[in-house]
Order: sequence, then structure tokens, then C-alpha cells
Amino acid sequence: MKTLEGCTFCEVAPGAKSGIYERTIIETPNFRVFPTMGQIAEGYVLIVPKEHHACIGAMPEPVIDEFIELKDRVDKLVTEAYQKPIYFEHGVIGQTVLHAHMHVIPFNDDFREDFIERRFKSQFDYREPIQSIKDLKDIWKNFGVYLFYESHDKQEAYVTDIVPMYARIVVADALEVPERANWKTMDRTLDEKLIESTLKKLRK
Repeated sequence: MKTLEGCTFCEVAPGAKSGIYERTIIETPNFRVFPTMGQIAEGYVLIVPKEHHACIGAMPEPVIDEFIELKDRVDKLVTEAYQKPIYFEHGVIGQTVLHAHMHVIPFNDDFREDFIERRFKSQFDYREPIQSIKDLKDIWKNFGVYLFYESHDKQEAYVTDIVPMYARIVVADALEVPERANWKTMDRTLDEKLIESTLKKLRK
């Protein structure tokens, strides 16, 4: 399995600095699911491949098949514990950890179409509606970058240039907690409390 020395999402072991091993709620042959540092909302988790890939679109198709099955499982788990989540992935652009990871955030229905999607559409001239996560392979191959977003099972990829943590910033604004946008500077005590609550609700 290909890993990258020094990558936070590759170096997962008991007692490691990242704490990912201890926070893992689901593990499959190729993926881990765990609450992320920088809880914009309680229940916020990442789906991360064990092998080092630049983005979801860069993963081999059999691994993407496993990802799609796992994503459905995570969707059900998060929806039952909280509410229906939204998803986003910085496909190479805007990443602060340069390793594929899908963001899963429980989200209030009232905000979805009215804020996040409208903001994306107003700021980006070009987007690709997609039918399946598998379409990200072609988008990544053809464009080299993308911002993936899913809400209400509608999936889109915006082909654009963005600042680091862009989608986190938009989501935090939508939830009226802009101070949580940057995971590096978020209040650590609050973050640890939200992570602990997330683990209690999602571990079964």
C-alpha cells in the first residue's frame, strides 16, 4: 500500500500525534472514517483512503467502488445520529492535507440550496454536473483540479481555483460559525468537546 512519509493521513498508528487511530469510527480494507479536527458542526467526519492518493478522482476504480459503498454507510449513520449530511472534496486544490479526503457534515436543510450552492454558482463560472463519484476520475484527468459538492444527492464538480479551506469557509459562514472555518486556529477546547460528542453518537 502506497503511503507518503510525513503525511498526516498516511501515518496512522496507536498513539500517533494525529490521533486518527483513536478517533476512527469505521475502518474498511482501504478507508478510515473519523471526526476531523476543526468541527464546524458536531458529527463532521472525513472519509480517507489508507493509501496515499491526491484526490478521490485519482483513486483506482475498484477503490472508488468501495468508497461509494462506504459513503452510503456513512450517510445512513450520520443521518440517523444527526441529519442528512452534505459532502465536499477539494480535488487537489484548496487542500491543507495533501491526501484525498471527503468531508461529511450534518447540515440543516434550510441552508443548503439557499446559501452554499448559490454562493458556489455566483463565484464559479464553470461546473460539471455528475452522475456518479466515478465521474471525478475523468474530471481530474481532464482538468487536474476540481471542487466536489453534494447536497440532496445532487452532485457537482466546480472546475476552478480556490483558496485553502475554501469549502470549509463557505460552510462555516452558512452555519454562522465563521470562527470555526480554519481548523488550525479553532478553539481547541470546543473542538475536543465536539469530537468527543461525535464519537459517542457515531460509534456503534
